[in-house]
Amino acid sequence: MADISFDFSGFEELEERLNRISGEAFLKVKEDAVKELASVYLRSAKENTPVLGTQTKKLANGTVISTDSEHMRRSWDAGDLESTKKETKIKVYNGASYAAFVNDGHRQIKGRFVPILGKCLVKGWVEGLYITDKAENAVKRKASAILIRNLERILRGYSE
Repeated sequence: MADISFDFSGFEELEERLNRISGEAFLKVKEDAVKELASVYLRSAKENTPVLGTQTKKLANGTVISTDSEHMRRSWDAGDLESTKKETKIKVYNGASYAAFVNDGHRQIKGRFVPILGKCLVKGWVEGLYITDKAENAVKRKASAILIRNLERILRGYSE
């Protein structure tokens, strides 16, 4: 049989450092991490929101129709930080009335004329872009690194 020994001094040091950290410090770590995760979500959502610029179309009767396709991108926002002992959260949302249709997909009437496009619709269903799913996946990919970075920052402060 092999003679195996383990050195647990690193774990003991970590336990001492963790015991010195107050609950307020952990709350700050959670709040900072949630704020950073919300910004990752917003950045990803804005990057995946389509933008075509301002479109203007003059109809035969002289009416001018203008749309600003950056409205949905600019409508992404985060609410206030809500923190309790058990959870810390920030609501991230898009205030554009049509955001859910762009994200999830929608039905439309085939053959209907759309003036701003200058043509008739040919599909009965428009597939969604799943912007929120992409943003959620970006948060999941970066969550552990963000949490570790925030914990290390607070642990460094208590290492004396």
